[in-house]
Amino acid sequence: MAGEGQNTVNICLLLAVIICALFVSVFTNTMVNVAIPLIREQFGVSEVESRWVITGYALTFTVGIPLYGRYSHHP
Repeated sequence: MAGEGQNTVNICLLLAVIICALFVSVFTNTMVNVAIPLIREQFGVSEVESRWVITGYALTFTVGIPLYGRYSHHP
């Protein structure tokens, strides 16, 4: 039953990688949201215009995740 121990390690490693990736995703999205008031002040834009920054960032990130996953499976 040596294979079961290795399988448990692989699952734990996979879980750790997924948790770290989720943390980075949430953290970077939080940083963008925290920076919005400074962006508005520095560039002199309205709240509606600054919301496009969040929308654009989220859209880019959302489109990128499946692409990164697809490319990770092909050498």
